Amino acid sequence: MQTLYYSNHQALTRKWYAPIPVSDDAASRLAADYSTLMRRLGEEEDLLDLLPELVADFGTHVRATPQLNEASSMFLVEVIQLIENVYTEFHLEHAANRANPRIAGWMTVFRRWANSPLLYDQVWKKVQGDYNPLFQQFMSDHLRREVEDVPLRS
Repeated sequence: MQTLYYSNHQALTRKWYAPIPVSDDAASRLAADYSTLMRRLGEEEDLLDLLPELVADFGTHVRATPQLNEASSMFLVEVIQLIENVYTEFHLEHAANRANPRIAGWMTVFRRWANSPLLYDQVWKKVQGDYNPLFQQFMSDHLRREVEDVPLRS
């Protein structure tokens, strides 16, 4: 019975969590930007090796050791820019916004991307100095962790 209580309580907590501090237009624009990147990833031959790095459950469809080329390196810079755009629009410098269940999908995707050796080690480390220090901290401290940095409100 206690487990059911906590399950229902957690579901209500997620439902009643504070609204996301972003306009519907901005959220739609960011989702469209994501969709555009994913479409390009699936259509452009030079980017296909990035599938297992960026999309869950695509590891068996391409070579085991992807190699960066100029096109894939620039694509990963675009991916990093999308992360920064979402970070900025959603005010992800604030722990409560990072923990908001309404953006859990973004955070899951961004953690997967930030833990890609190609994106993080080979591209991010080269370009990180071009980004503001708060975003750099978000990439290193909040996306590279295995666990959420703040619990859901209860």
